[in-house]
Amino acid sequence: MFTGIVQSLGTIRRIVPTTDGWRLTVDLPSGFGTLIQGMSLAVNGICVSVVEYKSRQCTVDIMPETGRRTTFHCWRVGDKVNLERPLRSGDEMSGHFVTGHIDGVGKVLRVVRRQREVRMIIKVPQSFMRYIAAQGAVAIDGISLTVARVRGKVFTVALIPYTLTHTVLGNWHVGDMVNIEVDILARYLDRLMTYGK
Repeated sequence: MFTGIVQSLGTIRRIVPTTDGWRLTVDLPSGFGTLIQGMSLAVNGICVSVVEYKSRQCTVDIMPETGRRTTFHCWRVGDKVNLERPLRSGDEMSGHFVTGHIDGVGKVLRVVRRQREVRMIIKVPQSFMRYIAAQGAVAIDGISLTVARVRGKVFTVALIPYTLTHTVLGNWHVGDMVNIEVDILARYLDRLMTYGK
C-alpha cells in the first residue's frame, strides 16, 4: 500500500527481456535508503517486488500482464521514474490509498499553463470515468492528484510547481501515455452497488 506521495526520482539503468517478462534495474538517488529483497516498491505507480538491491541499484521483475496494462512498453534506458516506498504503520497519510495495481493507461491531451499553475487534461477509457469525480482522488504515474474537472472521457488535474519539479510530471507532453489507478474506495463502492444485480 502506498499514498501517492512520490519520495524520489530514479533512473532506468537496464531493461532485459526474460523468459517470463522483463527484468528492470533502476538507479536510486542518494539518500533513498536501503531496500530488501521481497519488499514492495512503486515505480511510476506500479507496485513491484525487489529482486535485488546493491550499490544504490534496485532490480525488479515485470510480468507480461503488467507490460500489457501499463506504460512499461514506453520506458527506455535513461528515463526518470517516480519512486515511493510502501506505507508503514504510523506514517503520515498525505495523499490517498494507492495500491500500485494499475487500472490502465491514459493519454495527455492538453497542457495549459497559467502563471504558477499547470493544468493537464487526461483522456482515459470510458469505463474508468465512473470512478473519477471532481474533487476526488486519482493516481497518475503513482502521483496522488485531485481531480479538478470531469467531462466526457477526459478529466483535468491542476499541478503545483513542487509536483512538477519533484516528479516525472514536469516531463509530460501532449500525447504522452500515463499510468492510471482509480480510487480504490470508488472501485469497491461500485462493486458493492452492482454485485448481484
